[in-house]
Amino acid sequence: MEERKNIFWKDISKLTMHVEQIDRFLQTGYIDPLSMTSKSGDIVRFGTYSWIVLNKDEEEGTFFLFACRLLAINPMKYHKTLEGVTWETSDIREYLNNAFFSKFCSEDKEKIIETNVSNRETPWFTTNGGNDTVDKIFLLSLDEIAAYMGDSGQLSKKSWPHDTPVDKTKPCLITDEYCGLHSAKNEFGENFRYWLRSAGRDETSAAIIREDGTIDLGGDIINTTAGVRPAMWVKL
Repeated sequence: MEERKNIFWKDISKLTMHVEQIDRFLQTGYIDPLSMTSKSGDIVRFGTYSWIVLNKDEEEGTFFLFACRLLAINPMKYHKTLEGVTWETSDIREYLNNAFFSKFCSEDKEKIIETNVSNRETPWFTTNGGNDTVDKIFLLSLDEIAAYMGDSGQLSKKSWPHDTPVDKTKPCLITDEYCGLHSAKNEFGENFRYWLRSAGRDETSAAIIREDGTIDLGGDIINTTAGVRPAMWVKL
């Protein structure tokens, strides 16, 4: 996935327009289906779900889709058991690539392509990210949130807001001008936090996006609950 990254929010003025587009969809429920004319930044329908097109590969005819809002299910645990876990071994990965994948019709299943998913260590806490995986459906990582949905540079700078050395017991947050783009609503139209696949402060936690779009690098304990906002590559 690294070679296909593309930051399409080069103009911050587009962010407000995009958030308003999402809000209009949530109010009307109408959205155009994914097609070869869809482009990065569009909101489209694929299957019975709405998606943001994060990237389009013109030559390959592929689209990187990120759920427009959280899945209409109860908030999920990243992993049911409180133990050291990575994305590879997590229950939420199992759910997305099996139970959730099964919700698509046969024709759409064939369009969802396998993706090499990078799981590097957490940038600030150096928590082990586990093995890279091959997935049809996955959660975004911290790096992908920054690459595709606006990067203020705070993630790579590792600017620690507290006294050094890093204190894993204190919140480690990124709040910037892109928070409005990161935030997502649930089926009731309420802002709700959601999981990222990246590890948090240790191997019993995972990073999250808070209700207001703040990136919480330390995250939350894996057997607590948060929303699910999947991503996938699709080939038409």
